[in-house]
Amino acid sequence: MPTPTPRILAPEIHDDLQRIVDLMSRLVAVPVGLINRHDGDELEVGIAGSDPANPFAPGLRSELTAPGVYCETVIRTGEMLRVPNALRVCPWSAAPGFVPEMISYLGYPIRVPDGRVYGTLCVMDRKERNYTADEVELVEQMRNLVERHLALSWLNTALGDRGRDLGDYGREIADLRRLIPICCSCKSVRDDQGYWQAVESWFAERSGASFTHGICPGCVQKLYPELVEPGDRV
Repeated sequence: MPTPTPRILAPEIHDDLQRIVDLMSRLVAVPVGLINRHDGDELEVGIAGSDPANPFAPGLRSELTAPGVYCETVIRTGEMLRVPNALRVCPWSAAPGFVPEMISYLGYPIRVPDGRVYGTLCVMDRKERNYTADEVELVEQMRNLVERHLALSWLNTALGDRGRDLGDYGREIADLRRLIPICCSCKSVRDDQGYWQAVESWFAERSGASFTHGICPGCVQKLYPELVEPGDRV
C-alpha cells in the first residue's frame, strides 16, 4: 500500500517552499509562481507566490479536465511543459480550464520518493514569454529543491511521525549505538556478531586500553570475610 502524501506540511518546510516559489518568481520575472497539489480529480494551490499581481491563492481548487491545460497536462504526461503563448495554440485557448489572462506557462511535475506525481511547480505570465534556457534550468532546479523538501515530509509520514525531521532519527540511532548489551549476571558484553566476551576484552579491542586486576573491598568482604579486620571500611 503506497504511503499517503502529507497534505499538511510542517511549518518550517512550508516556509522554505514559500521562499523557493517567491525567489523563483522574482528571478524569472513573472507575476505567478505556484506549487499545486494533485488531489484525486482536483488540483489544489498549495503555495502561491507573494506577488500582489498573483490572482491565485492557497487552497484554491479546480477540477481536472481532459485533455486539460497547463498543470493538468504536466500531471497527465509527467513531463515538463513550456507554452510561450497559449493564444497561438487553438486547442489550449478553447479548453475549459484555460485562464485567459495567463497566456504563457512553464511547469514541471513534482514527484514523491515512490515516483508518484505530487503536483506541479510552475510560473505563468500575462504576456508571451519565450522562456530562455537559463530560466528553464532555474525552474527545474527549484523543482528539485521542492522535491527534496517534500521527500522529508514523505519519509516522516512513512516512519509514522510527521512532526520530526531526519536529525531526530539520526540522534536516536546514535543513542542506540551507544547502548552496550551486558549480561546482568556475569557482566560479559555481547559484540556486534552476537558473541559474548569478558568486559575488559570488549573494551580493550575498541579503546586500546590495558587492564590490571584487583579486588574491591566489597568483594573481599563477600569472598574472603576472614581477611576483613574489624573496623575496616568497605
